[in-house]
Amino acid sequence: MIEDGIPANGVEIAAQSDTGVVRDENQDSYLVETPVARDLLRARGHLIAIADGMGGLRGGQAASRLAIRTLEQSYFTATGDANTALVRAVEDANRAVHELSTRDGGGPPMGSTLTALALFADSASIAHVGDSRAYRFRDGVLRQITRDHSLANELREHGAQPDDVFVTLHKNVLTRGIGLAEEVEVDLFELDDVVAGDVFLLSSDGLHDVVGDTLLAAELAKGRDDLDALLQALVAAARERGGPDNITAVALRVAADAEEAAAPLRLEGAGEPIEGGERRSSWLLAALIVTFILGVIATRLFDGDEMTPERARARIDEILADPDHETSPALQAELERLRALLEPLRDD
Repeated sequence: MIEDGIPANGVEIAAQSDTGVVRDENQDSYLVETPVARDLLRARGHLIAIADGMGGLRGGQAASRLAIRTLEQSYFTATGDANTALVRAVEDANRAVHELSTRDGGGPPMGSTLTALALFADSASIAHVGDSRAYRFRDGVLRQITRDHSLANELREHGAQPDDVFVTLHKNVLTRGIGLAEEVEVDLFELDDVVAGDVFLLSSDGLHDVVGDTLLAAELAKGRDDLDALLQALVAAARERGGPDNITAVALRVAADAEEAAAPLRLEGAGEPIEGGERRSSWLLAALIVTFILGVIATRLFDGDEMTPERARARIDEILADPDHETSPALQAELERLRALLEPLRDD
């Protein structure tokens, strides 16, 4: 269902979430929040967020809803500056999901992505974990601000082609997610050049992976002045292309002072989190190889074939029975991963 546009302080916001064609349950969640109190609005801005529960994991819907609920409560009640509060709120969401996952004897992990944007008068901050995305559309340019925390993206950044079998096989394997561990690293992006006419779009992979950036930009160019109609068109496009996953998008438009002139359509790639004004260095190739090994195992978690405790223990026994397991880095990495999965089930 589409939320009505929310004109407040020169901002229009709309959201839509759709189960898609294939899925039986919508595991996406989103948040649109504009504080009524002027002091709180000045301190915390408009907050929008999107969370995509991991379909192959137990309780993906519960995970995404809890992540959104915790984010909202933590962000608007935290002390300190907005950036600190936003990162802390995502960290709190991670802990809440992880605690729920390990409660009552544990079980297979629960997880979600989480991307949150706080908009102020002339700036914005984005906190991000996972492979949901934040885009900005300005003057015909669509720019992906966030960087996907996925194994497929890591492989592409190290030279793999988009149609390589390893990229295709592991396109849904995350290297970072909400609730998968007690602590999580949060990417923070700071934009200090927000201007009238900017459109921000948060999307789950059920939209951007299916529709693609080229069509996203084209629809934004046509429908940026009517956000409800824009999101209807984007969801319809994803459904027409098979709708294999849940489809969720939140759009925010900074009201323009005058009619904007049309501009040539261009695309830009993903950005990097801001860390002291420097770009983060890429992973070493050795770390990528280890991630790939773990991704092969994690595929069973994310693609619907859950790794049960019984399967994990059986696989551990197989590895220990292998005479080469003490000298094989691959087997050692797999063994460490399996033991980590079973750790919450220990009763000592």
